Order: sequence, then C-alpha cells, then structure tokens
Amino acid sequence: MTEQQRDKLVEQQGPTTQTIYCTMSDGRARTARELREPTGRVDGMTSELRKLQQLGLIRHIGRTDPDDPQHQGPPSNLYKSVPLDQIEQAARTFKTRRRKRRSPQQRMREVRVKETGDYAVWYRVRRRLLECIGLLIDMDKMTFWEAAPEDELDTIVDELGELQLWSEAVLEGIGQRYSNDRLRMKIAALRETSGRTPAEIETASRLASKLEGKL
Repeated sequence: MTEQQRDKLVEQQGPTTQTIYCTMSDGRARTARELREPTGRVDGMTSELRKLQQLGLIRHIGRTDPDDPQHQGPPSNLYKSVPLDQIEQAARTFKTRRRKRRSPQQRMREVRVKETGDYAVWYRVRRRLLECIGLLIDMDKMTFWEAAPEDELDTIVDELGELQLWSEAVLEGIGQRYSNDRLRMKIAALRETSGRTPAEIETASRLASKLEGKL
C-alpha cells in the first residue's frame, strides 16, 4: 500500500475515526482513555477502533508496548498504528481472527429453534436479568466515585459494549419469535381442511409448505 492509498482510505472514514488515526500516527501506543481528549468522546469508541483494525491501520498490542515497556494499559486495551508496509497484512490477519469469532447474532441463529424448554430455567434467567438491570442502575452512580479505578472503567466500557451487542441480539430474537408465531398461525389456518374443496385444499397445502420453508 502506498502513502496516497493509505491517506485516501483514512479520508473515507468518519471524523472520529480520522482523529483517532491522526493522533496515533506518531507511532505511540495509546489506550482508549488516552484517545478521549483528542476526539472529545467519553466512551470506549469501540466501533471506530474496530474499524481501524479492520482496515489494518492500527492493531491491538495487549497490555504493554514492546517499544515502551513503561507504558502500560488495561489488559487487551492498548492500540498502536501499523507501519505502512504492514497495513495490508494486518487487515488480512484481523479478518481471519474475526472470522473465527462468531458474532452474537450468528450464535443466536444456531439456537433459535422452537422447543419446549424449561420454565424454571426461563424464570431463573429472567430474575437474573432484572438483577442485572438493578446493578447497572447502581453502576451509573458509581462511575463518578473516586474509588472507581480509571483503568477498570475502560474495561467496563468494553464489557458494556459486549452486553449491548447481546441485548440487541435478544431483541432481534424476540422480534423473530413474534414473526414466526404469526407465520405458524397462517400455516395452521392453511392446513385446516374443513369446508374446502379438494382443489382448495391442494392450493392451501402448497402455500403452507412454502411458508414452512421460511421458518
């Protein structure tokens, strides 16, 4: 990749993503917290950092910078820009690693199969979800406590990002459940044969089979 190609790639990104890369282009490793001041953001900028890694422009280097052992960050939260001649390889490496990790949506699709289940298990999970909501309400106040370590706040940002992904996946799953239930009602109505002629039964059965293929 040439400098012109890299610069064009950066120009195609959003303002925050561009600011992050320009800040990191000096080759110094930084944590997400250290990137807040230049970007004016207060979150972990998870999507922007992931995008830059996807493009091969930056990479995760863990807790310690090999070129600056004294500079440490929270576990797995130290980022560094990638040299020009390594950008394309870094992008390929990141893509390979991401392919091995299935997203919450992909994992949920594998288990979204209609089954009887166990109400006791369902109730236990529901109760823990309510407890989790209560904990988040408490944590909202605790984030301003001086006793809350700053490096742990960065880690919590990443953990909450993962929680957000799973929350969206569950909401998507509930929407799919509603849609599937409506579809099953249509199929049941089509399978009803009373009062229909043989030709109507055949047509309804064909439509029902077609709908069943969508489940």
